[in-house]
Amino acid sequence: MEHILPILVPVAGESDDVVTNVQAVSGMIIQQIVQLANLTDTKQKDVMRWASSRRPLDSKVRMSVVSVGVALMGIDLRTEIKRQVPNNTDLPNTASGTLEIVDQLLATIQEDGLNPVLVFDDTDRWVRGAVAGDTDHHDFAMGFFGKVLREIRQLRAGLVVAVHDDYLKNKQLKDYIGNVVENRINIPILNSVGALGKVILSRVVVHCPTSDSDSTPSLNEVMTTDALSELYQLYQKDFSGSLRIVVRTMHGALADACNGRFEIITPDLIHQAIW
Repeated sequence: MEHILPILVPVAGESDDVVTNVQAVSGMIIQQIVQLANLTDTKQKDVMRWASSRRPLDSKVRMSVVSVGVALMGIDLRTEIKRQVPNNTDLPNTASGTLEIVDQLLATIQEDGLNPVLVFDDTDRWVRGAVAGDTDHHDFAMGFFGKVLREIRQLRAGLVVAVHDDYLKNKQLKDYIGNVVENRINIPILNSVGALGKVILSRVVVHCPTSDSDSTPSLNEVMTTDALSELYQLYQKDFSGSLRIVVRTMHGALADACNGRFEIITPDLIHQAIW
């Protein structure tokens, strides 16, 4: 969409003390903004220093002024953050202080004509541990939705977050999510092999960009009809309608096809890729 700047913040692979910590997640957001930007190593260190748990201060500095020039997609972002500090001191960087830095960066992005949107698209993956009886993973969702997002939602940015249906079975977690998520979009189960094929083809097209519309790849060049049918059966039954597992399986099958020098993905390669 025009004027939308998605900022993807992956959290599924992080530990409990990270995903349930407002300051840590705020630091991750700053890190993603830095990675989106065209920064020198020195500038990156200047920004990331403000996201760390403790900010080292120069002994000669009484007034700490950090000016960060960020060339983000051709846009000049300038943030000046001033702190009154004594000499020879490590000033603890609070969660509210880190949030303030994030908010200033987001506000400056808005001033330059873009609408930043924080995207947490992998938060539904914690359910895998919960379903397996690993309550720690379910606690991840509790801490993230109940504590972290409550603060993150106040930032000057849009918010997109993945919610697994299993989370809604817990009343407390459902209440937490309801307090943060305003508009809910349900992802329906695909009702045909052809529909799944369109989803997979869209991934193929993204990974095979071309300026010539006549050379747009077809799905038949990537996988057999039987392989697609087999993948759809797995999607409906074994994968419980998870497109994430479908894509992961396809990536595995493609890697196995390349390693084995196969010309196309077959049903056997689909099954081999399941893990």
